[in-house]
Amino acid sequence: MAINYASWPLDKLNKEKDKIERVIKSKQVREKKAVIAKMAAVAKSSGFDFQELINEGAVKKGAASKSKPAKKKKLASKRGPVAPKYQNPDDKSQQWTGRGRQPRWVQAQLKNGRSLQDMTI
Repeated sequence: MAINYASWPLDKLNKEKDKIERVIKSKQVREKKAVIAKMAAVAKSSGFDFQELINEGAVKKGAASKSKPAKKKKLASKRGPVAPKYQNPDDKSQQWTGRGRQPRWVQAQLKNGRSLQDMTI
């Protein structure tokens, strides 16, 4: 039987979502514990201590990450200066490239009913 959520009020939907998220979280915890128990049983049947295997893997993983430093991308250096695209109609000295946050004067102009096309240089 399919449930029609479209007719539910928003507060009821949010409560249902919270219930589902709690069930998912508890199920994930239970399944994670079950997998760990299975892994420990396999390790034990092979003659190994599970915790020792986990710690050894962490040591190797940490050693590998120390030998190879991560490369950082430099996006800012690839981007050069950009010519302004927008200009304040009331004060021609105020300009904006269209990148980053909108300046206050742009926000004020938009609030007063103007569009970005009205401010294009």
